[in-house]
Amino acid sequence: MRGPSHRSGRRARKDPMKKTIRCTASLLILFFTVTAFAGEIVSRPASGGGDGSPSVKFHYMGYLARITDEGIVLAGKKLLFSPKVEFYSGTGKRISRYDFDKGQKAGCLLGKDGRVVQLREILPD
Repeated sequence: MRGPSHRSGRRARKDPMKKTIRCTASLLILFFTVTAFAGEIVSRPASGGGDGSPSVKFHYMGYLARITDEGIVLAGKKLLFSPKVEFYSGTGKRISRYDFDKGQKAGCLLGKDGRVVQLREILPD
């Protein structure tokens, strides 16, 4: 009598549907892992200034002429805040929108939709 692993000399067929499901699941896990990691890198404050301040290339930089809950006027340009806007001090510490004042030097980064995703204080020289 033959054992359970041997069925009349034929190899057991693998179910192609299970293989497809496993492959799709693996690709989805890989995709979500990569996009989550990429999102974290984008939203992380930049660092690298020699004096401890972040080094960032801003889309706009200047003195705040106006700041409200909806947006800012910076370098003569009216800009709206993204719903996920983040605010940072000159040292890269996360702060509140209310820590910024009119006349303060700042720089901003824009998202793909043209809205401000980050507003950063620029320290005096």
